[in-house]
Amino acid sequence: MLKHELILGSATGSGKTYTARQRIEEDMTRTDTQTWVIDGGAGLLGLANDVTRFATVPDGAHHLLYELLGHAYVRAERLAGLDMYGDFNPGDRRHRYDLLVLTIDDAHNVLSPESNRALVRILQMARNVGIKVRLTVPEFYLLPQGAIRYVMNGASRTKCDWMAEPVTA
Repeated sequence: MLKHELILGSATGSGKTYTARQRIEEDMTRTDTQTWVIDGGAGLLGLANDVTRFATVPDGAHHLLYELLGHAYVRAERLAGLDMYGDFNPGDRRHRYDLLVLTIDDAHNVLSPESNRALVRILQMARNVGIKVRLTVPEFYLLPQGAIRYVMNGASRTKCDWMAEPVTA
């Protein structure tokens, strides 16, 4: 079963983007994986030419999420026709779909209410159609809309706290 990922940390310097970059680079080594990235903090710009799809600003995130939602519906229809909906295996010769991994770094910076609705719908379909979602957000900012709650339900969570020195009062 595909597990979504939620990467939490403090606002700056905790290692959220570093952790996301490591996971993206691991994804890029797999031959049966497409890597889509929405970079809300400009920390992943160096990967823009190496991933399948890349967006930065809220408008770009909005368009990329709706493009992905379109892919999800196409996959759902094809997999249902093959009687494989809900039984996704990357690269299965019957459907030939790769695993699609979407990483949204600093999601709180790029998700509008409309984008969030698209993301929630993607999350509802994701495991059945071969889509994995990875979000990074500061732990103090759990998105009030619905996506974070949806990802947190059964997600793999990584808490980053790589600050050199703790702040004392």
